[in-house]
Amino acid sequence: MKGVDVVSIREIYIIEMRKTLKRPITAILLVSLILPLFYALSIYTGASYISMDGKLNVFLLAATNWIMLQYICLPQILLSLITTQNFGYEIEEGQVKMLLLKGTGRTKLLLSKVFVNLTLLIGLYLIFYMFSYLVYLPYDGIVSFYVFIEWITLNAGRFLLIDAMYLVNIFIISNFVLCLSLFYKPFTSFMIGVGVSLMTMLLQYFPIIKYLLPMYVANQVTTMSISATIAIIAFCVYLFIAILPIMIAIKKFNRIDIK
Repeated sequence: MKGVDVVSIREIYIIEMRKTLKRPITAILLVSLILPLFYALSIYTGASYISMDGKLNVFLLAATNWIMLQYICLPQILLSLITTQNFGYEIEEGQVKMLLLKGTGRTKLLLSKVFVNLTLLIGLYLIFYMFSYLVYLPYDGIVSFYVFIEWITLNAGRFLLIDAMYLVNIFIISNFVLCLSLFYKPFTSFMIGVGVSLMTMLLQYFPIIKYLLPMYVANQVTTMSISATIAIIAFCVYLFIAILPIMIAIKKFNRIDIK
């Protein structure tokens, strides 16, 4: 069943974004904020399990927490869960069919789902850093604000490149799960996504394969083991890898019969 494509992708995106934000499960992304809050409280209370060498500024503390999130695969898992809710379960429950009957093109609908995921991901990233800055500010001190601005200006390029690697890694997983939702049940797609997220941690220790993983290259940039040029080229390759599941999903979505 194919509807008449009369609705613009912008209109579909707005509808999907509003619908997603109204769903209580979307708030699960904010679970990520527990990590900086936990470390901030630990620092202020002088917890014995917290050990830091030297003085860290708020950006370094936030960046460290963001990296830690990647290594416990939390953003990947949370966004994968929302992806299955917004696409897989909507197919099962007939919501996608209703949208198609209203003149929503299949390709535009699927792309709007991808753009919603990307918006949520970037939104989470910005909220995470803003929240981290606020909770760590007493540690670094308001007086050092200008020192922090100077530091971030000098180091922003490298850290933004590192974070971009982690963001594209999450985006690849969410697109992969979205694509799987067209082949398997939502829960199965989600569990496969979780498994793949965890597997990326192990694959970083395999020769050659590790270079296909954004997290490994991000770590190499952190330790300055590779040049920024190579990292940027790798990032472009990862963007292409992120697009592949979308292309497969569009082809599959345009062929299946939505019941």
